[in-house]
Amino acid sequence: MTRLNQLLIPNEGKLGLAIVAVYILVDSAISRVLGGYHIAGYFGAEFESPLVGAVQLVAIALLFLALHIGRSVLLSTRLNLDELKTRDPTIEPAVAQAVAKVTPKLPRLAVTGNMGDSNAFCLPAGRHQQIILGGALRLLFRRRPRQVLAIVSHEASHVHDGDVVLIVLTWYLLLAYASLSLLHFSLVALKYIVNPDLYLRWFQRSTIDLGGWPLALAVFFYAAIGLTSVLGVWLSHSHLIRSREYFADERAAQAGYRDDLVGLLTQSPRAEGFWDKFHTLFSFHPMPDARRQSLLSDAPWERASLPLIFAMTFILTRLTDSLGNNEGISEPHLPSSSVDQASQLLLTKLEFSDFAVFLFGFGQAVVISIHLHRTFVTQTSNGAGLLYRLSTLALPLLAAAVGAFAATISSWDNLYRLLVQPESWSLALSFDRSIVVTIGSTILFGVVACSVAAVTPLLLKLTPRSHGLQTLQLILLALPTLFIVQAVAGLIFYFFAVLGVSIPSYPIEALPYSSQALVSGGPNIWQMGVFFLLPFLSLLVLRLAGVIRKSTVPRTYAPWRSAV
Repeated sequence: MTRLNQLLIPNEGKLGLAIVAVYILVDSAISRVLGGYHIAGYFGAEFESPLVGAVQLVAIALLFLALHIGRSVLLSTRLNLDELKTRDPTIEPAVAQAVAKVTPKLPRLAVTGNMGDSNAFCLPAGRHQQIILGGALRLLFRRRPRQVLAIVSHEASHVHDGDVVLIVLTWYLLLAYASLSLLHFSLVALKYIVNPDLYLRWFQRSTIDLGGWPLALAVFFYAAIGLTSVLGVWLSHSHLIRSREYFADERAAQAGYRDDLVGLLTQSPRAEGFWDKFHTLFSFHPMPDARRQSLLSDAPWERASLPLIFAMTFILTRLTDSLGNNEGISEPHLPSSSVDQASQLLLTKLEFSDFAVFLFGFGQAVVISIHLHRTFVTQTSNGAGLLYRLSTLALPLLAAAVGAFAATISSWDNLYRLLVQPESWSLALSFDRSIVVTIGSTILFGVVACSVAAVTPLLLKLTPRSHGLQTLQLILLALPTLFIVQAVAGLIFYFFAVLGVSIPSYPIEALPYSSQALVSGGPNIWQMGVFFLLPFLSLLVLRLAGVIRKSTVPRTYAPWRSAV
């Protein structure tokens, strides 16, 4: 029996975690909803002062150091660590040999003094890393040595891939970011309860006349807006961390402990209920059943992660708004009517913030492309054709749409516009702008996904190389395909225009921009979204009906497969 060797395929984990860290730092430097204004206000700083961002960055750094140092001190005092070689020299050679099967690195092997602790985990230790074994594992080794060695191999995989430092540091950074957002929420709520007139005067200085429950609602949204950003970052971060667990399991399984890991993950006879799954959202580890399934078959790898796609789209859209690309604009940008106008606009309006958004967006596109590449490679190696792969994009497209809409409708720029112009039409305008951004982001994600899906068979025919080289090959093959897909779509609309085929547009007074035709006789924003999504939904229905099925696995994909 053979299966796809997942370790040969690039993983989005490290780049994704790096992007999450960059987003947290950038948002801390430019956001006004993380509590820095309350601190900087004591020094006489205005709301838009650069001092606010500086204070927030300093606060992030101090919280980060406090969490890191505090946890290190707490663990060192609570765990009562000792060298495994000193505490139990009879099992140390077998444990060291299991580690050597997985990684050439030489981590410190330590054991806790708690004989009721059956856990194992990794910790950074200066320039080196250490694998900590619970004291109960020493007793378990006497009865089931291979299960203990399987656990050790899993932890050694984290050491081999450099997961420990990256996961711990980004987790502290996220906790600091969430703490600042909660601080802002608490201070705003407390100040409003003690003195509601404080925010009434603050809004009036911004030419906003609010009172009663509209003022309370505006204050609540202002207080909670940072928490929505934390939610998006946390969803992305949790997926990336849990994905590292799957790869650690797979590396330990390929070291010879697959059956032992499956046995460990199936020991609990209790069925996993809703609260177990809910609790997993706050854990670094996936559900035991999900981990067991990924060890037994390729099926779990054939599905794209909806939380990752939602979160990545969310934080990119939120960053675009935070950098002020739409600041002071009462309507969305109209598309340029010619290439010449577009180039002039680019030369006159391009700023550093635009370049930063482009780099950040490109990095996220690479992360999502690597994730989709793994999904499509797994599907293709199991006999899925292009139509089957495209049919699996229906739900990811929906996740991208929801992420873009949630980020735009809840952004500070949108909220400020509603506060400045609290008329009924401004709500419709904000909703309309969110629709425009949503459809544009969904189409962009879809074009990228289609390009990756199209080049997957060609990449599978190449000999597996290093992960970095594979990523470069993916970019070099997907980019030309992306331009071709865009050109074909443009030619189709041009063909209809030449034939005189006009698409009736029905303007909606409450949603003026998205219901207008971009070109005379062409589709409006709503219609473009429907035209784009309809093929994917149709393919999904055909796949569910059994019309589109997998076929025989080509032998040319054999180098990517390994014996189980």
